[in-house]
Amino acid sequence: KEEEMRSTIRENAPEQFTILGPLALPDPRLPDIDLLIQDSNSASVLIGELKWARKTMRVREHPDRDAELDRGFQQLRGLRTFLRDHPQFIRNQLQSREGDPDSELSYCLIARDHMAWIEPEPDIWLTEFDAIIWSLQNSRDLAEAIRKLRTYEWLPKEGAEFIMRFETATAGGVSIQLEVVHRPPFLSQNAQEQVGPPKASR
Repeated sequence: KEEEMRSTIRENAPEQFTILGPLALPDPRLPDIDLLIQDSNSASVLIGELKWARKTMRVREHPDRDAELDRGFQQLRGLRTFLRDHPQFIRNQLQSREGDPDSELSYCLIARDHMAWIEPEPDIWLTEFDAIIWSLQNSRDLAEAIRKLRTYEWLPKEGAEFIMRFETATAGGVSIQLEVVHRPPFLSQNAQEQVGPPKASR
Protein backbone atom coordinates (compact mmCIF):
# COMPACT_ATOMS: atom_id res chain seq x y z
CA LYS A 1 0.00 0.00 0.00
CA GLU A 2 2.76 2.45 0.89
CA GLU A 3 4.59 1.76 -2.36
CA GLU A 4 1.40 2.36 -4.37
CA MET A 5 0.81 5.66 -2.58
CA ARG A 6 4.42 6.72 -3.10
CA SER A 7 4.41 5.72 -6.78
CA THR A 8 1.18 7.62 -7.43
CA ILE A 9 2.59 10.77 -5.85
CA ARG A 10 5.79 10.38 -7.86
CA GLU A 11 3.90 9.91 -11.14
CA ASN A 12 1.67 12.94 -10.60
CA ALA A 13 4.11 15.44 -9.05
CA PRO A 14 5.66 18.15 -11.28
CA GLU A 15 9.28 17.60 -12.28
CA GLN A 16 10.65 20.19 -9.85
CA PHE A 17 9.83 17.86 -6.94
CA THR A 18 12.08 14.96 -6.03
CA ILE A 19 10.18 12.09 -4.39
CA LEU A 20 12.24 9.68 -2.29
CA GLY A 21 11.49 6.75 0.00
CA PRO A 22 11.47 4.50 1.79
CA LEU A 23 14.61 5.56 3.65
CA ALA A 24 15.84 3.31 6.45
CA LEU A 25 17.29 4.96 9.53
CA PRO A 26 20.40 3.59 11.24
CA ASP A 27 18.38 3.14 14.46
CA PRO A 28 16.33 -0.08 14.01
CA ARG A 29 13.90 1.04 16.71
CA LEU A 30 12.65 3.81 14.43
CA PRO A 31 10.42 3.42 11.37
CA ASP A 32 11.58 4.11 7.84
CA ILE A 33 10.92 7.50 6.31
CA ASP A 34 8.04 6.53 4.01
CA LEU A 35 8.21 9.65 1.87
CA LEU A 36 10.61 12.55 1.43
CA ILE A 37 9.73 15.41 -0.93
CA GLN A 38 12.38 17.92 -1.93
CA ASP A 39 11.85 20.99 -4.07
CA SER A 40 14.47 22.35 -6.45
CA ASN A 41 13.00 25.86 -5.98
CA SER A 42 13.06 26.14 -2.18
CA ALA A 43 14.76 24.88 0.95
CA SER A 44 11.60 23.18 2.21
CA VAL A 45 11.59 19.41 2.73
CA LEU A 46 8.49 17.35 3.53
CA ILE A 47 8.83 14.16 5.58
CA GLY A 48 5.72 12.02 5.13
CA GLU A 49 4.33 9.04 7.03
CA LEU A 50 1.92 7.11 4.80
CA LYS A 51 -1.20 5.47 6.25
CA TRP A 52 -3.73 3.70 4.04
CA ALA A 53 -6.41 2.42 6.41
CA ARG A 54 -9.41 0.67 4.87
CA LYS A 55 -12.52 2.83 5.21
CA THR A 56 -15.17 1.27 7.40
CA MET A 57 -18.85 2.02 7.97
CA ARG A 58 -18.88 0.00 11.18
CA VAL A 59 -18.68 2.38 14.12
CA ARG A 60 -16.94 -0.14 16.36
CA GLU A 61 -13.99 -0.31 13.94
CA HIS A 62 -13.38 3.45 13.92
CA PRO A 63 -11.24 3.44 17.11
CA ASP A 64 -8.82 0.97 15.47
CA ARG A 65 -8.50 3.20 12.40
CA ASP A 66 -8.04 6.28 14.58
CA ALA A 67 -5.37 4.46 16.59
CA GLU A 68 -3.46 3.76 13.36
CA LEU A 69 -3.38 7.50 12.61
CA ASP A 70 -2.31 8.27 16.18
CA ARG A 71 0.53 5.78 15.74
CA GLY A 72 1.57 7.66 12.61
CA PHE A 73 1.89 10.85 14.64
CA GLN A 74 4.01 9.02 17.22
CA GLN A 75 6.26 7.69 14.44
CA LEU A 76 6.70 11.21 13.08
CA ARG A 77 7.70 12.46 16.53
CA GLY A 78 10.37 9.76 16.65
CA LEU A 79 11.64 10.74 13.19
CA ARG A 80 11.70 14.40 14.18
CA THR A 81 13.79 13.68 17.28
CA PHE A 82 16.26 11.57 15.32
CA LEU A 83 16.66 14.08 12.48
CA ARG A 84 17.16 16.95 14.93
CA ASP A 85 19.93 14.97 16.62
CA HIS A 86 21.45 13.76 13.32
CA PRO A 87 20.97 16.57 10.75
CA GLN A 88 23.65 15.10 8.49
CA PHE A 89 21.44 12.10 7.72
CA ILE A 90 18.86 14.17 5.89
CA ARG A 91 21.50 16.26 4.13
CA ASN A 92 23.01 13.08 2.70
CA GLN A 93 19.67 12.12 1.15
CA LEU A 94 18.97 15.40 -0.63
CA GLN A 95 19.97 16.50 -4.08
CA SER A 96 22.70 19.10 -3.66
CA ARG A 97 21.89 22.68 -4.61
CA GLU A 98 24.55 25.37 -4.82
CA GLY A 99 24.17 27.82 -1.95
CA ASP A 100 21.40 25.76 -0.37
CA PRO A 101 20.66 26.88 3.21
CA ASP A 102 19.80 24.39 5.92
CA SER A 103 16.62 22.61 4.89
CA GLU A 104 13.34 23.46 6.60
CA LEU A 105 11.75 20.16 7.62
CA SER A 106 8.01 19.68 7.92
CA TYR A 107 6.46 16.38 9.07
CA CYS A 108 3.15 15.22 7.62
CA LEU A 109 0.88 12.23 8.25
CA ILE A 110 -0.68 11.41 4.87
CA ALA A 111 -3.91 9.43 5.30
CA ARG A 112 -5.88 7.63 2.62
CA ASP A 113 -9.50 6.42 2.91
CA HIS A 114 -9.85 6.92 6.68
CA MET A 115 -9.43 10.36 8.26
CA ALA A 116 -9.79 11.61 11.81
CA TRP A 117 -8.90 14.95 13.35
CA ILE A 118 -5.57 15.03 15.18
CA GLU A 119 -4.52 18.33 16.70
CA PRO A 120 -1.51 19.58 14.70
CA GLU A 121 1.79 20.47 16.26
CA PRO A 122 4.05 23.32 15.06
CA ASP A 123 5.81 21.06 12.54
CA ILE A 124 3.70 17.87 12.51
CA TRP A 125 0.29 17.83 10.86
CA LEU A 126 -2.27 15.70 9.02
CA THR A 127 -3.43 15.81 5.42
CA GLU A 128 -5.27 13.65 2.91
CA PHE A 129 -3.57 11.66 0.16
CA ASP A 130 -5.21 13.29 -2.88
CA ALA A 131 -4.63 16.72 -1.34
CA ILE A 132 -0.85 16.17 -1.46
CA ILE A 133 -0.94 15.70 -5.24
CA TRP A 134 -3.34 18.63 -5.69
CA SER A 135 -1.09 20.95 -3.68
CA LEU A 136 2.08 19.92 -5.56
CA GLN A 137 0.37 20.44 -8.92
CA ASN A 138 -1.03 23.85 -7.96
CA SER A 139 1.86 25.51 -6.11
CA ARG A 140 4.96 27.45 -7.18
CA ASP A 141 7.13 25.57 -4.71
CA LEU A 142 7.00 23.17 -1.78
CA ALA A 143 6.71 25.97 0.78
CA GLU A 144 3.49 27.14 -0.87
CA ALA A 145 2.19 23.56 -1.15
CA ILE A 146 2.77 23.03 2.58
CA ARG A 147 0.98 26.30 3.39
CA LYS A 148 -2.05 25.23 1.34
CA LEU A 149 -2.15 21.88 3.10
CA ARG A 150 -1.72 23.35 6.56
CA THR A 151 -4.46 25.95 6.03
CA TYR A 152 -6.81 23.22 4.73
CA GLU A 153 -7.43 24.87 1.35
CA TRP A 154 -7.98 21.33 0.04
CA LEU A 155 -11.12 20.75 2.11
CA PRO A 156 -14.44 20.93 0.22
CA LYS A 157 -16.30 24.22 0.64
CA GLU A 158 -19.94 24.29 1.69
CA GLY A 159 -22.12 25.88 -0.97
CA ALA A 160 -19.53 25.20 -3.67
CA GLU A 161 -18.62 21.51 -3.53
CA PHE A 162 -21.43 20.37 -1.21
CA ILE A 163 -24.60 21.51 0.54
CA MET A 164 -26.30 20.28 3.71
CA ARG A 165 -29.99 19.42 3.95
CA PHE A 166 -32.08 18.26 6.87
CA GLU A 167 -34.01 15.12 5.95
CA THR A 168 -36.66 13.28 7.96
CA ALA A 169 -36.81 9.51 8.44
CA THR A 170 -39.84 7.85 10.08
CA ALA A 171 -40.15 4.34 11.50
CA GLY A 172 -42.76 2.96 13.88
CA GLY A 173 -44.40 6.34 14.23
CA VAL A 174 -41.14 7.96 15.38
CA SER A 175 -39.44 10.57 13.21
CA ILE A 176 -35.89 11.84 13.36
CA GLN A 177 -34.15 14.55 11.37
CA LEU A 178 -30.66 14.07 10.00
CA GLU A 179 -28.33 16.52 8.30
CA VAL A 180 -27.28 14.92 4.99
CA VAL A 181 -24.52 15.94 2.58
CA HIS A 182 -25.55 16.52 -1.06
CA ARG A 183 -23.82 17.67 -4.23
CA PRO A 184 -25.17 21.08 -5.31
CA PRO A 185 -27.52 20.67 -8.29
CA PHE A 186 -25.92 23.71 -9.94
CA LEU A 187 -22.40 22.26 -9.84
CA SER A 188 -21.38 21.79 -13.46
CA GLN A 189 -18.74 19.35 -14.71
CA ASN A 190 -16.50 22.35 -15.42
CA ALA A 191 -16.85 23.60 -11.86
CA GLN A 192 -16.08 20.15 -10.46
CA GLU A 193 -12.76 20.22 -12.28
CA GLN A 194 -11.86 23.62 -10.83
CA VAL A 195 -12.53 23.08 -7.13
CA GLY A 196 -10.82 20.92 -4.57
CA PRO A 197 -8.08 18.36 -4.96
CA PRO A 198 -8.61 15.96 -7.87
CA LYS A 199 -8.65 12.25 -7.30
CA ALA A 200 -5.25 10.84 -8.13
CA SER A 201 -5.08 8.37 -10.97
CA ARG A 202 -4.44 4.79 -9.94
